[in-house]
Amino acid sequence: MTETKGVDTIGLPRTTPPEVVGVSHDAMRIANGLRSIWSNFHLAFIPYCFICKVPLVWHTSDKDNILFRCPKCGMKWLKDTEWIGRDKEKKDGKDVCCRLSSKR
Repeated sequence: MTETKGVDTIGLPRTTPPEVVGVSHDAMRIANGLRSIWSNFHLAFIPYCFICKVPLVWHTSDKDNILFRCPKCGMKWLKDTEWIGRDKEKKDGKDVCCRLSSKR
């Protein structure tokens, strides 16, 4: 049987990645769901930098919209523009859920 460290399964990107990557709210919601499910099996969900193969630093402040940052190369994963717009509407007191459901 061949054993491979999980981090060694990360392939190199085909193109040079940008310094900043936008992450959608839906992608983060799915990731949080997986993290919750995997916890039931005593597995960890740990985002890694694709280039450096090191765990990312998680950010919890909404001030800068940063979700993750690579401690080695400085690459950042930010909330995308749609997510930032949703946050702004919530802050302004608009009901985003009702607005989105009315499009159907």
